[in-house]
Amino acid sequence: MRPLPSPSPAPLAAALAGDPDARAALLEAHGPRVWALCRRLDPEPEDAYQDVWLCVCSELHHFVPDDRRGSLGGWIQTIAARRLVDRHRRRQVRPLFRAEPLPELVAPDADPTAGAEGALSRARLEQALAALPEAQRRLVVLHHVHEEGVDALSALEGVPVGTIKSRLSRARAALLRLLGGAPA
Repeated sequence: MRPLPSPSPAPLAAALAGDPDARAALLEAHGPRVWALCRRLDPEPEDAYQDVWLCVCSELHHFVPDDRRGSLGGWIQTIAARRLVDRHRRRQVRPLFRAEPLPELVAPDADPTAGAEGALSRARLEQALAALPEAQRRLVVLHHVHEEGVDALSALEGVPVGTIKSRLSRARAALLRLLGGAPA
């Protein structure tokens, strides 16, 4: 393949400023190569293509057009390859988890004889929460009841955000098992 020329600083500045015509020109010039990578390396090429271009547009301010750093086309291809590798790793490490949604919680003043099928009583939920290990229970209650964000929980627990997310995921899975929503 022949190398694509880097755009002059004026169209690049226009694309940085959000000019749709300049961004369309970038897409037209570099899109086919990005699409070829996405089509070959990702099972969902349309999503991957969009993901790559969102990243390129948000990181465009980091590109410095000079001879030492290479061309814009090479920079875009590098971003595309790295995003595709990240997407692949996420699929390998965290396969899509399609858990059944928790049943609706029955209001405490609702008629217990009316009993909507699949409804969850407050007592049953509290019993399941009490059965969780203390650390998991604390995270679930803080995040889902008191609506604390993962960043705040990360600071509170003194661990990275990713650790909080994985602990919350395990706690929710355990809670779902306790409520009879998933096999053990």
